[in-house]
Amino acid sequence: MNDKNCVSPGYADPHFVPGWWRITVWTVSAAWALLQIPYGFGLQPYVFFDAGWALSTNALISEGLVPTRDFAFFYGLLTLVVDRLWFAMFGATPFAQAGLSLLCAVAATHAVIRFARGAELRHRARWLLLVCAPLAIMPAFYPSPTHALEHALLINALASQAGGHPAIALLLVTVCLFVKPTLASFYGPILVGVILFGHRATPVAWRIRLRELWPAAIAGLAIAGLLAAMFGVEPLVLTLIPTDGAKFDAAQNFGFFFGVGRKTWLPEPMVWWYYLFTPAGFLLVGSVVLVLGAVRTARSRRPNLAAITLTCTTLHLIFIFFLYGNELSWKYYPYLLVFGLCCVLNHTEQTSRESRAIRSLSMVWILFLLAALGQSYYLLICLAMTVSGLLSPTSNRSESTAWLLASGPDQVSWRRVRAIAARERVLILAQVSAGRILMPEVDSPRCWYLLKPIARASEIERVNDQIRAADWLVIPTGPGERLDSWPEFAESLAPFRVVEVHSTFLLARRVGAVPSQRR
Repeated sequence: MNDKNCVSPGYADPHFVPGWWRITVWTVSAAWALLQIPYGFGLQPYVFFDAGWALSTNALISEGLVPTRDFAFFYGLLTLVVDRLWFAMFGATPFAQAGLSLLCAVAATHAVIRFARGAELRHRARWLLLVCAPLAIMPAFYPSPTHALEHALLINALASQAGGHPAIALLLVTVCLFVKPTLASFYGPILVGVILFGHRATPVAWRIRLRELWPAAIAGLAIAGLLAAMFGVEPLVLTLIPTDGAKFDAAQNFGFFFGVGRKTWLPEPMVWWYYLFTPAGFLLVGSVVLVLGAVRTARSRRPNLAAITLTCTTLHLIFIFFLYGNELSWKYYPYLLVFGLCCVLNHTEQTSRESRAIRSLSMVWILFLLAALGQSYYLLICLAMTVSGLLSPTSNRSESTAWLLASGPDQVSWRRVRAIAARERVLILAQVSAGRILMPEVDSPRCWYLLKPIARASEIERVNDQIRAADWLVIPTGPGERLDSWPEFAESLAPFRVVEVHSTFLLARRVGAVPSQRR
């Protein structure tokens, strides 16, 4: 009998990933997206929080305003172009925006499977990646399309590098540089180093290595030229070197060790269960295991595995030391830690002798436990939100809430606001809002995101003009800074008095003057 016929062709392939494993990853991704429907299709994220800025900024550009000049903006300009093209094709609606986020989630899920194939992960590492799949692809509905696009590009770049295609990875990272330049600006030079100096199975001439840089260079120049033509050279430079972003981070006291981000690992009050049932324990223990394991993996006989492990470790440390924001920032790049740990486990599984097998297995189980339990707290929150948002008889979609999900009290509140707006001028006084796009009879600030450290004088004056023209103000009472506390608006706000208290906002009315009737 031929021995070759006794071996499954799939398992003879080091890149083989079982079909059941791929299906399970897709199932986990779909389930995670379903759990976040209340956020992705909820009213409040669009009228009071970050989800509204893509629609609002798209309207600003349509009105002829230029980012960084007429309104503060510190992300990449390419995301504005993608948004405009997407909205032109599918309509400027929350449902179209959610579709873009879901498309990015699909790309990210595919990248998880590609990474498993490219890094030739064995069964323990694949199991860890499966357990951590929600972390690697979360969240399906990011605060904005910018974050979703960055996630899709960077996670696919890592998958391409793991598969031995650093030139494709560099191309994706170059595109990402014009979407959100923070982590991409560090990953790009790493990939250039891998292409120019990385180990190859067969010797490669320098001219061939240099040739591999050309696709990314051409793409970068083409995108830069397009954005400069559309918005100008100065906005392009200011978004590629986001000094406004750095100024805002400093003003918010961001940081993992000494800033507000320390609440990630040092909660107030400190309780034991926090480290077990939130990602904090996995983040802390996993980071230590990753750094120690990367040192050992660097000596691996598989240079590609060593390179991708060191890349994930380096980027993870850069994120922790230099780019970390508040206590929720862990959710932006958890795949760096997850992918790096999977590579470390893969190396350990291949090289551990019997004397070290027990220690290796213990480490695996600890990571499994921390990863599984660490997601349970947020899983229960999302599950509770989904049940209350989709199954509760008091929560529904209606015309009064622009067909977005809202609680029963919120529906009543917004029906009241829109009825007032039909005859008088109503302004949503929020830092960021797509209210005027969702409800044309209501007004909202003409800005991307009104942040005090970086707000332009023209933005302040525009909002003051809107306040002076308004008869009623909707003032959100949720998280974030309230604009009615800004001294810059005190004079314009003086004639207003709070006359109604609703579940998520205050309703203030101008007193001492005859209301202006809408024409």
